[in-house]
Amino acid sequence: MRMAAAVAVVTGSFSLWLGYRVVTLQAQLATAEQFVEQAMADSASTALAITLTPTESLLNQQWSGLLQLVQDHTGSLVRSQGPVDVAATDLDALSAQLEQIPLPALTAAQAQLLGGSPCQFGDAQGVRLTYQLSNNQTVSVYRVNLKGDQFPELSGTYVTLKHHTVNLILWRDQDHLYALAAELPLTDLQTLAQTLEPI
Repeated sequence: MRMAAAVAVVTGSFSLWLGYRVVTLQAQLATAEQFVEQAMADSASTALAITLTPTESLLNQQWSGLLQLVQDHTGSLVRSQGPVDVAATDLDALSAQLEQIPLPALTAAQAQLLGGSPCQFGDAQGVRLTYQLSNNQTVSVYRVNLKGDQFPELSGTYVTLKHHTVNLILWRDQDHLYALAAELPLTDLQTLAQTLEPI
């Protein structure tokens, strides 16, 4: 009788312990799943979001400066000294400094040139010209000197990408990469890109 009671106590205790372990493990699993989901969300929020087409995947793999370009554009908008290092009235000095003659320019009537800044994307040197539109939106225009196969040969082809609220249009012309970055609809950005000319 006592043996049966002892066995019942042990069995009951083991069942309680086992139930506690199951609940604990389920809670740990839920926490781990939540952590993984959050980590994936954080990773997605910091990675460059591009449309998954073969051309753009190739582009992202071959030139690591894309995210740097986005960061340069967004960083220029929050600088305490303003978005440009050289005012529009002194662009000849910037052009001479970078040995980039002529510089690219937007000829759209609603685009007012504020100035420019030298840029560095890995080993690639370039220039950013900053424009303000009539709706107070800011557009960054880039010309980057490329070396060898840093960037896929996509002459005559516009490549569109998106990172958070920033849209980009990129294309290559011989040894130069051109890009426009702004918080504008892609259709508006494409229209602006078609007005790009050297100055």
